[in-house]
Amino acid sequence: MRYDLQRWAGLAAVLAASGALVYLSGAKLPATESAPPVSIELPAPPADYEPPKELRDIFGYKDLPPPDAEESVPGADGKPAQRAPKPSELVINLDGIVWYPANPLASINGKLLSEGGHFRDIRVIKIYPDRVVLKIKNKIVEKSLKR
Repeated sequence: MRYDLQRWAGLAAVLAASGALVYLSGAKLPATESAPPVSIELPAPPADYEPPKELRDIFGYKDLPPPDAEESVPGADGKPAQRAPKPSELVINLDGIVWYPANPLASINGKLLSEGGHFRDIRVIKIYPDRVVLKIKNKIVEKSLKR
């Protein structure tokens, strides 16, 4: 830490001295002109182009219930298959782990967190290659990767 402060102090002194020399010498930098604005025209799509009828869902949003969903989500047979989470409940999805011993990362609910990182009421305590230990509202919870 001390070495870093000494290095930055020396660098600041050099920059200040060079700025003072330029000022005292009366040297002026040449004026620069800004580049003219660039306009790009995109070609029109072909006449027979039709946008895709169904968009790919790369983030898995189809699995989530709509915001105005009832208390339960109906299954294939029309009976309630699972209870939809209430807005006050905290849903935790461990999306993946980037294992690097010096700085492991966990993707939780789409957020990339390191040990000690947090969002909402979730704090990452420890990251292992196959699981994560979390602290949620003063409770210790362990989430494992699905295989």
